Amino acid sequence: MSIMQIGELSVNLSEDFKDATRKHIPWSLIKGMRNHFAHGYAMMNKDDIWETAVKDIPNVLSFCNQLITDNS
Repeated sequence: MSIMQIGELSVNLSEDFKDATRKHIPWSLIKGMRNHFAHGYAMMNKDDIWETAVKDIPNVLSFCNQLITDNS
């Protein structure tokens, strides 16, 4: 559910921000993962979910932490 929440919340980011950071964060894939969770959860591949949790989410966290540091 946390992965789905990230996708849901990313919709609220401005298009300018997403365009400026697209090379660091794949916003369209995040939204797509959210949609897949919301509308096809029973068909989700557990290996894909695990890979997202251990590989992709730490990258998003690192990006967010760096953004906060740079703007503090």
